Amino acid sequence: MPVIIQYTITASSEEAAHKTATSICYEQSVELPDDVLTDEIRNTRVGRFDEIIPGGPFKWKIAVTFPDENVGDEITQFLNVLFGNVSMFGNVQIDAVDWQKLPKSLFRGPKFGIDGVRELLGIKTRRAL
Repeated sequence: MPVIIQYTITASSEEAAHKTATSICYEQSVELPDDVLTDEIRNTRVGRFDEIIPGGPFKWKIAVTFPDENVGDEITQFLNVLFGNVSMFGNVQIDAVDWQKLPKSLFRGPKFGIDGVRELLGIKTRRAL
């Protein structure tokens, strides 16, 4: 199931916002420019947005749909898709994530549980501070 992430872009024009939106799709998907991609990669791996919606003065809203294969089943890969290199863009903010569409395997919890962590640390009982 594809993952949808909503962003706000600060830009001087819709054209500039469109350029940033396209950069988000490529940077968060394949981290390569369009001209080096095969049609198959471009059509199956690059995130997509349908429209740019005005969101106030110099603000534009987009919803990017990323293929679920890009997210995989590891939280670190999801975080990279969510806000990896785009975190360095000074004009992009995450507004929302469609958490329902994320694979449940991303949120498995701690590997050992609290009892396993206590055992690893040699803590036999819990004490108040």
